[in-house]
Amino acid sequence: MIPLREAYLIAVFVQAILYGLYIATFILCIRWLIFVNEGWQFRSWQKIQWSILTLTILLFGFVTTDLGTSLREMLAAISGQEATTRELNLINRSIEYTILITTDAVLIFRCWVVYRKSWRIVCLPLFLWTCTIACAIVLTCFWKQFASMDHLPPFGRAINATFYFCNLVTNFYATCAIIYRVLGVAKTTLNKARHLYDICQIVAGTGVLYVVTSCTLFVSASLPEAHRNLYPIFDAVNFSMAGITFNIFLIQMGQLRASIANQPNSLQSFNLQRTLTTLRFLSPNNTSTESRTVNTAGTGRANDTSVATTGVISRTLVAGSYLES
Repeated sequence: MIPLREAYLIAVFVQAILYGLYIATFILCIRWLIFVNEGWQFRSWQKIQWSILTLTILLFGFVTTDLGTSLREMLAAISGQEATTRELNLINRSIEYTILITTDAVLIFRCWVVYRKSWRIVCLPLFLWTCTIACAIVLTCFWKQFASMDHLPPFGRAINATFYFCNLVTNFYATCAIIYRVLGVAKTTLNKARHLYDICQIVAGTGVLYVVTSCTLFVSASLPEAHRNLYPIFDAVNFSMAGITFNIFLIQMGQLRASIANQPNSLQSFNLQRTLTTLRFLSPNNTSTESRTVNTAGTGRANDTSVATTGVISRTLVAGSYLES
């Protein structure tokens, strides 16, 4: 088993390596947020997603600060500065909790938007998200007194494991719910809405990557004391992956928007924002009812038109609500 001090040293080394990958994704993410799809011309002020851009920059500041304090904490621990180590550890933990809670909130928001702002769908993730906030507050009080995971009392370790469990379930639930919703709409359209399948692939790819690292962190936080030295390493990996997957998602969605814009008769031919505020989803049941009504009237051509219109509106609303969120 790796000694505790060496485990923290490895964790800082792993975090520094992953920070390089994070910087690369951050630069590409900024490019897709502030520049047009082709070339290096700045977007107009109205077309920049200021909320996402601000959040991306804030996460960059948090991740950079965490790496710096982690390095300083390691030096303080080696030199025996216990008070400084405890203070820096408190800063690191606060940053980590803030980033995980923020990324969970963004994912829950996207799930809420895709389901037409249905609170019933997001009741469970919202409850778990609230639990993570409560656990973070309690853990912050513990970290004021203890400098490392092995010093926490059993109650503190249980709260720590609960925090990561709620984080894991929230990500898994929201990711699966989004994929289920988008796939359901894609299957009810005539041409199977290839862009919706692309969205599912992006969500699944980033979601699986982050869920796997969250799962390993939860397991390491729940292990007995004799095997707890793995926790700092998996903690560094999961913390870095939260920022990396966030950036990768925005990069891939930006690339998808660019590919849609370059295709004729694509979803970009509709005003997505206006559609979202004026239309509602047409469910398969509504489609069937409308089809029977038209057939009774003896207008088969109108039936085909209504079904095609239903498919266009459905996938426009789903893709629009997700691409613009």
